[in-house]
Amino acid sequence: DYRSLWREFYGLVPRSRRHDAIRIGRDVGEILQSYVIGQIILCALAGILTWVFLTIIGMPYAVVLALFAAITRAIPVIGPVVSGIPIVLVGLLNSHGSYAVPIELLIFVTVMHFVESKFIMPQLIGERLHLHPAVVIIVLLIGAEFFGLIGMFLAAPVAAIIRELIRLYYITPRNRACRAAKKAQEREEPLVVA
Repeated sequence: DYRSLWREFYGLVPRSRRHDAIRIGRDVGEILQSYVIGQIILCALAGILTWVFLTIIGMPYAVVLALFAAITRAIPVIGPVVSGIPIVLVGLLNSHGSYAVPIELLIFVTVMHFVESKFIMPQLIGERLHLHPAVVIIVLLIGAEFFGLIGMFLAAPVAAIIRELIRLYYITPRNRACRAAKKAQEREEPLVVA
C-alpha cells in the first residue's frame, strides 16, 4: 500500500509546500537507494574476498565464513571485527598446533578491514551519495559518537539528505536572488556625469 501511504503523507503537507515535499521525498528515496546499493556492493566484496582467501589457504567452511563476513559487513566499523573472530577461531581449531594459519587469518582480516573502512567504503559510499570520502569518514565518527551503532549506519545518508535540504532551501534561493540582482543591475543604465 505504498502509494496510498505516500498520498496520505503528502496530504498532511500544506498545498503551497507539497511540490517541495514531493521533491524532497524523491531525493531522500534516491539517496537511501544509493546507500543500500553501496552497502550491498561492500557486503558482496567482503564475502568474495574472504571466500577467495579462505579457499586459497584451504580453510574448511570457507563458504559459510564468507557468507557470515558478507552479512556482518553491513554493520559499520564493527561488522568486520565480528566476522573476523569466528574466522580466526576456525583457523585456530583447524591449525593442529601451528599458529601460522591463525596469524595469517588475523592479518588478512585486519588488512581487509583497514582497507575497506579507510579507502573502499568512503570512496564507494561517497561516490554513490555525492559526498567527499573525508566527509563520509567524519560523519561516521560523529554518528558513532552521538548515536552509537545506529548513528554510524545512518550517518552517510543523513549527511546526504542534509546536503540536499541545504541546497534546496539555502543555496538555490540564494543563487536565484544573486542572478536576479545581477540582471537588475545590468538593466540599469550607468549614470552619466556631465
